[in-house]
Amino acid sequence: MLQLTMYTIPSVPLEAECVRPDVLCSLSEEEVLRQKVLYGNREEKLGEFFRLSGSGESGEVHVEGELGKVKWLGARMRAGRLVIHGSPGMHLGSEMRGGAIEVFGNVGDWLGAEMRGGLIHVHGDAGHLVGAAYRGSRAGMRGGVILVEGNAGFEIGHGIRRGLIAIGGDVGDFCGVNAIAGTIVVFGRVGWRVGAGLKRGSVVLLDPTSGFSPLPTFRQNGVCELVWLRVLARQLAQWRFAPRALTAQNAGQSPAGETGQYEGSVATGDNDTRTRLLARFQGRFRRYCGDFAELPKGEILVRAL
Repeated sequence: MLQLTMYTIPSVPLEAECVRPDVLCSLSEEEVLRQKVLYGNREEKLGEFFRLSGSGESGEVHVEGELGKVKWLGARMRAGRLVIHGSPGMHLGSEMRGGAIEVFGNVGDWLGAEMRGGLIHVHGDAGHLVGAAYRGSRAGMRGGVILVEGNAGFEIGHGIRRGLIAIGGDVGDFCGVNAIAGTIVVFGRVGWRVGAGLKRGSVVLLDPTSGFSPLPTFRQNGVCELVWLRVLARQLAQWRFAPRALTAQNAGQSPAGETGQYEGSVATGDNDTRTRLLARFQGRFRRYCGDFAELPKGEILVRAL
């Protein structure tokens, strides 16, 4: 694997779009270190901020360090695996088309914005606008999978057209706003106006006490059991997804933890967590159809008590 270790901590944002396996793994050591990054309003070289070790023969890149001001890691990547040990800044995996990103830490806003394929797995919290459309765009995420084991902010899945977003903790206001299609799953509590402007697709709320309050433009359409939710549960378990809302129960904590910060997930192979995950998708769900202010072919599914 190719290892990038930050040794110069930037004082202003560092835009490092070149840090993606399909770009770096085919280059020599000198070529990697000469890759251009944008530091504030100046062009600099990647080697001025990161030390390099290993080789890219495996198609895997590991990045570690104080990454809070580093933006656009893994943006537009098409193949390979990017593993981040730290908490990167905004636009991680934006417009991604393939490959996999795994983050052992928290991430900033615009995670996976307008992504079209691939898998992003975050073991901590995420900021606002996960899988969302950039301002002025018609649609957000168009494919792929985003898994966030902790909490996330406002406007999760804004304008999502295809793909899956799973949030293992709580989310803020306007979850699924203007969604065109796709699936959003939330294990914890939700803010106001879930599914506002929903056209198609599904928003699944797995906590019966999530605080969900339907907008007046949604209509309740009965209570049902859905087989596809059980299939989804098995797939999440296969991806070794450990939602904080479930792992916190195992540890006797609140879903957000004592500090609300990333504390690492319980071992993803924990059988009890897997059992709880599968159980959450079983049973009956209240179905709300809408948004009747738009094309009312969407649904919000709320797990019944």
